[in-house]
Amino acid sequence: MQADLEAVKKQMAEDQEKTRLKKEADDLKKYQTPSVKLGGVLLWDAAGSSLDDEMEYATGSGDVSGCKPRQIWLDLSGSMYEMIQYRVTFDASNSTVKDAWIGLVNTPSGVDFKVGHMKEPWSSDELTTFQCCPLMEKSYLNSMRGICGSRNNGILFSNWSQADRFTWAAGLFASSMPEDDLSCIGEHGHMAFTSRMTYLPYYEENAQGQRFFTHLGASYSYRSYDQEKAADYSTRCNFMSNSQITPNALQTGILDGLESMNVFCLELYWMRGPLSIDFEHGFFFMEDDRAGSALVQTGYVMAAYTLTGESRNYRKAGGSYGRLKPNEPFIRTCRDGVGVFSGPGAWEIAYMCTWADTTELADGYAAADFHPGLYGKSLMNVWGLNWYLNQNCRLMFNYALVHGDYEGFNKRGENVDGIDGLMHVYGMRFQITF
Repeated sequence: MQADLEAVKKQMAEDQEKTRLKKEADDLKKYQTPSVKLGGVLLWDAAGSSLDDEMEYATGSGDVSGCKPRQIWLDLSGSMYEMIQYRVTFDASNSTVKDAWIGLVNTPSGVDFKVGHMKEPWSSDELTTFQCCPLMEKSYLNSMRGICGSRNNGILFSNWSQADRFTWAAGLFASSMPEDDLSCIGEHGHMAFTSRMTYLPYYEENAQGQRFFTHLGASYSYRSYDQEKAADYSTRCNFMSNSQITPNALQTGILDGLESMNVFCLELYWMRGPLSIDFEHGFFFMEDDRAGSALVQTGYVMAAYTLTGESRNYRKAGGSYGRLKPNEPFIRTCRDGVGVFSGPGAWEIAYMCTWADTTELADGYAAADFHPGLYGKSLMNVWGLNWYLNQNCRLMFNYALVHGDYEGFNKRGENVDGIDGLMHVYGMRFQITF
């Protein structure tokens, strides 16, 4: 009997060793095999505008209405060895690639690294994706992405993956390039250094998942431009009136005189449970052969309140917002995998006031022979109501009142000095993400 007992113990030990070796082999195979995660987003918009006579003359457009896909994106991402990451985002509506980068994380130094076509570390409004914003479109600050921020070729260093109260990121990028063109090749300097820091002096979460925090952030970028290829690089800015369907509130022509620029952006976010208030202001100090030393300012203040009690999903690792998750989804999956109607979902109201001043560019560019656009000042107020059926599905309803005070010449070469107009914009969006 003693011999049988020893044989059983030996067999058990051998089985445990085989199990351990198999687990090690499976883990090694898992680390060596790249993971693949497929995601995507569909944003479908309907919008209409009503312009007064002054705004019609300045923009050259009458009342507009219609519908279109705002985004149809497929996202492929993954990792390998828990250190290598990659991401490719395909825009199906335009057959173009948006994100295309590879990176290293969990390095011994604690500093992450990316190279490829990606967003610069600039402004939380830029880094927060459209499907996570309380309103259909972002602020006028985001409209400067044609010359600062947005997606550009470059290299990025950061510690976002290990961030808690403090994050930083910095990198070298192309100064401007079409977001749907991955090549940026020229004979002249066309480089930008961009950096961003965020700090949470106070952060707390309660048992219900509500967040209470104060966020401070600052971005800086120095940029030099290839003036000869400004048209190829699409070095220009379009200030949308809360929709791609309706006329732009302001727009620049091709800024082919832009030589260099120093840019500063300040951020202040405040959240107390279901209430959040966000503020950002950007200062764009331009050295331009046509406009001289010009200052363009843009910014916004936005408030959002969740009627059903949820907090917006703030991501400490990047100092930006993610998708809101309803406590009681309207559509959820039961145990047998069938979708059922259950709770009220999440209801949110939002308001934004955003402003832009491109007056100092008017004298240099607003003439018929100099790539005319629509220069001056604009103030836009936007009100929104959102219904989150679940974390992946949302209905949005927006109304925007756009005021424009114009200078120089419009895009048709007509003098618009002193034109002061109003535009009403109505919008609706259906959103699905996965």
